Amino acid sequence: MMNKMQEIENMKNGETNGETNGETNGETNGETNGETNGETNGETNGETNGEKIFKKVNFTALNLKKNLIENNNLINENYEEFNKIKTKEELRLYNLMNIKKFKYNNSIYGLVHIQLKYFVKMSNYDFYIKKIDEKTKTAINISKTNSNQEKVFLFLDLSGITQKNFSRKFIKIVLKKLNIDYDDKLELCFLYGNIAFIKLVWPFVKLFLDKETKEKIVLLN
Repeated sequence: MMNKMQEIENMKNGETNGETNGETNGETNGETNGETNGETNGETNGETNGEKIFKKVNFTALNLKKNLIENNNLINENYEEFNKIKTKEELRLYNLMNIKKFKYNNSIYGLVHIQLKYFVKMSNYDFYIKKIDEKTKTAINISKTNSNQEKVFLFLDLSGITQKNFSRKFIKIVLKKLNIDYDDKLELCFLYGNIAFIKLVWPFVKLFLDKETKEKIVLLN
């Protein structure tokens, strides 16, 4: 029992270090001069058949990660959940979806970070839907407390995924949920990962989004 608990503790420590201090190590050469407060310039990041694909912002994925680290990743809601982790499955779920504070236009907002490399396919996604609701409402409360606005940001992180981690059904659920239940509260949705892969699945994804939501999608380099 002690060996199992020690293994979980080691995994927890390893994941936390990788999510905070370790993420920026060795990446500073790729850092840009863009502001980390998330101010947008309203430009786009490419076109397909004359259609604007993604909104463009003046910061990169590295800037976003540093922004999240600097603004206190392990907030109270995450800390309470983190301390309750007893199994590898609970650790996976914690890493799959958690809440972070994000500085945008000099105010602090709640952001839902979904890391798809921790996703496991299921026959029924009701549990995931419930989790998305819980995390989104928590993020909105953080925004209300810190900026007096009912806004939420989404960071859909596709880095490190393989075929076993990708589910069109799950992506559809997440985006339809935001599109229908939180469209007026969603400020921006960041996409990060293999750009060629993201553009490949984009024709499928956009089927479930209205025009206003499409204009909130940001592809990070």
